[in-house]
Amino acid sequence: MTTRVKTTRYTHTPLNEDVEAFAGYYTPEKEVRMEFQGRSILYVTGHAVIECTCGPGHTCTSANYWYATILDIS
Repeated sequence: MTTRVKTTRYTHTPLNEDVEAFAGYYTPEKEVRMEFQGRSILYVTGHAVIECTCGPGHTCTSANYWYATILDIS
């Protein structure tokens, strides 16, 4: 079995600062580097706010979410 890994460059985002997005913004709140199952990982948690999104029938709403992004940095 062959495993292929796609490598991308990660840019650290300032914590507790809103980042504007298409329909709202997100705020990275915590960044942690740790060992997990013999690998080095980085995870970022934060809050995302969708200020206005419209669906079928022109129903528009807002929403708040918590998110986590996990990166293998071994």
